[in-house]
Amino acid sequence: MMYPSRDDRMISGDKALVDLATAGARQRNTPFVFDLVVALIIILIAGAFGYRIVASSIAEQNRIAEVRDGDVVRAVLGDSRERLGRLTLDLAYWDLATTNLLVTPDTAWAKDNFGPYLYDLQDVDIAVSLSPEDRPVLAYVEGEPTTDFDPVAQQPALRTLLTHAREVDVTKLVPYSAVMNLKGAPHIVGAFPFTPEDVEDRPNWVRSGVYLGALVTAKRLTPDYLERVGQRYDLHDLKLGVGACRSAGCVPLVNPDGETFAHLTFQSERPGDRFIGTILPPLTGLVIMIILAIILAGARFVQFNSVILRKNDQLVTEVSRRRDAEDRLRQQATHDELTHLPNRRFFREVALRALAENERHGVGLALLFLDLDRFKAVNDQHGHDTGDAVLIEVARRLRLLLRQDDLVARLGGDEFCVMLKGDRDVRSAQAVAEKIVATVAEPIDVNDRRIQIGCSVGIALHPQHGTHLDQLMLAADTAMYAIKRSSRGGVSVATTPAFN
Repeated sequence: MMYPSRDDRMISGDKALVDLATAGARQRNTPFVFDLVVALIIILIAGAFGYRIVASSIAEQNRIAEVRDGDVVRAVLGDSRERLGRLTLDLAYWDLATTNLLVTPDTAWAKDNFGPYLYDLQDVDIAVSLSPEDRPVLAYVEGEPTTDFDPVAQQPALRTLLTHAREVDVTKLVPYSAVMNLKGAPHIVGAFPFTPEDVEDRPNWVRSGVYLGALVTAKRLTPDYLERVGQRYDLHDLKLGVGACRSAGCVPLVNPDGETFAHLTFQSERPGDRFIGTILPPLTGLVIMIILAIILAGARFVQFNSVILRKNDQLVTEVSRRRDAEDRLRQQATHDELTHLPNRRFFREVALRALAENERHGVGLALLFLDLDRFKAVNDQHGHDTGDAVLIEVARRLRLLLRQDDLVARLGGDEFCVMLKGDRDVRSAQAVAEKIVATVAEPIDVNDRRIQIGCSVGIALHPQHGTHLDQLMLAADTAMYAIKRSSRGGVSVATTPAFN
């Protein structure tokens, strides 16, 4: 049995509609022109209705894009605050920092470990240690010492931040940071009171008053910094603004006193506008063709309306699909849950991009493969909780030791990997590796126990030891195990390129 094709059924349906309209016209004795005008009016109404639906969907797309970009700006700002707050916290509960920055100020020690060090390696513009009365003890602005800068006197909101930081439970270490004006410009500010490393000593420090002193660090929101953030996260024209926010593409900057002193503005891509610019010409042609078909046949407005509704359903479905995909991407974990360092997946993504960029610009980089020595004995003798505390402390030391442009990740267990960006030779990579070995070898106090571990480090350079990431990781891993077999707690450089 032969079934009619889809085109045949459409033609038959059109003929039936024409026949029905003609029969109705004859029965009503109404001129065809009147029926045509009525049909055109219905088509125009249906077209206007469909256009309104499409316009609403397009406006929703634009709104979603602006809200998404605003969320990205807030997340980036929050991440910058978290990192600066964590850096300030790490320094504040370092006993050497308490001694040399507060109890007995030592400018030579501060030059190597505080003001100029933070400015050169961590891009920290302002670093100040405060007395219990919130008076500057040692102050540095852009790496240079100064005696005429009192941040608390200049910015009352900083006192509010310090008050909040001092009200926390002394047995818990929670970073505190905010945004505020310092020296007439917006800054990300981190603050934390000096705190002893030993948890049981902290209440005694509070009673003695030493705990009330604090560290303050600040990073200025410069146009160059905002431009780099915008390029990294595809945010167009990200810049500082003053006054009230007057558009959706705006994120206010509010200090701890609740005052909005500035805002960040950006330009979203507005995918809805791009979509309408793409679909409008063919849609216009489709409308003209449908109107001509109605003039010739007299009964095609139903088909036109169905096309519009179908396209609108497709648009809504596509918007929902993209929204679901973005939600899933945001849920994917990129950092290690224990140490908060990047995990293996994130490290590979960043390293692959860095290798591609270095290939284009003709520069190299270095990979350091780290494996802790005697860590299994720590787990066996003291338990996994102590082992976890040791891993967290090692991660903290590695973060403090490396530059902001470098990357350290936990690959799993007691294995870490470091990527040193820039033109690196064997000597500079060895120098960093030896600092890592020395830093990890320092005793770690956990629950009244002094833990002593070490680490073995293997080094691979790009492109000497490989042009692909897997080759470099294999070369570094091989070098690490070579030094581990011969003598633990050392540094080894790959001797030949590694091949998978």
